[in-house]
Parts: sequence; structure tokens; C-alpha cells
Amino acid sequence: MTKASRFALPLLVVAAAFFAVLGCTPPPATNPPPPGPGGGPLPQSSGGLKSIMKQIGANKPDALWPQINSELNRDSPPWDDLKPQTDNFAKLAADVGANDPPKGKDTWQQDAKAFADLAAALNAAVAEKDLVKAKDAQNKVHDACDNCHRAHRGRPGG
Repeated sequence: MTKASRFALPLLVVAAAFFAVLGCTPPPATNPPPPGPGGGPLPQSSGGLKSIMKQIGANKPDALWPQINSELNRDSPPWDDLKPQTDNFAKLAADVGANDPPKGKDTWQQDAKAFADLAAALNAAVAEKDLVKAKDAQNKVHDACDNCHRAHRGRPGG
């Protein structure tokens, strides 16, 4: 082997490996995904109905609804801590209608929309730091939960 070929052979191996790796990667996406509502990113799915209810979780102390209730029942709620919770709660409530209920499909969309609207009202009241409106919305959300569970699960509550 000549001196030049001893130098060229390792160089060719390294170059071939380098271009093989670069050649195997897909080109960058040129078309971004379509925007979601309002031109923003598409919302992430919150999972199925069971996942949503676990996150809301009336019977789970670390879930959203018990935390929201606890904070709204204070004389002076911690509004800044409460707002991210009601944001998330409203998002989850809006996703409920995208799922199928265990039973009672005839009224499901109407009930799911009512729940989402009430959760949005609660979120707005918390954003305004209006305790009267927030407590009113809190009671209405609670009643909507019981009514929906009665119609679509056969019993109120979690």
C-alpha cells in the first residue's frame, strides 16, 4: 500500500460514515401544522373521559376539583394559585364532549357543553377575582357534575 492510499482509506471511511448519517435523517419540515383556534397551537389532548375525570377527580384530594373547592372556601382565596387550576379545569371540561359517555348518548353533547360553559364561567370569575361569581359558578359546576353523572353513569358523584 502506498503512503497516499494509507491516508486516503481512513479518510474515505470517516467521510462515508459522516454522509451516511446525514443522508439518513429526514429533511426538516417545511410546512408547519395548521394552527388551532385563534391561530395558536393545536390544543393537546387531555386523554379519554376516564383520564379527564381522574384529573378533575372529586374523590381524589390531589385532583383539581377538591383543590379548587378548598381554595374557594377560604375567606380570601389565593387567586394567583387558583387561576392555573381553573384554567386547567376549564380546558379539561371543554374536552369532555369529545368523548363517548358510558350511557345516555342522546343528551351527552348538551350536558358536556353546559359543563364546559360553567367551567369557563368559573375560570372567568377567578380571573376577575370575584368571590361571589366564583362561588356561584362553583355551586353550578357541582350541580352539573351530579346531574351529568346521574344521567350518564346512573348515579351522582364520582
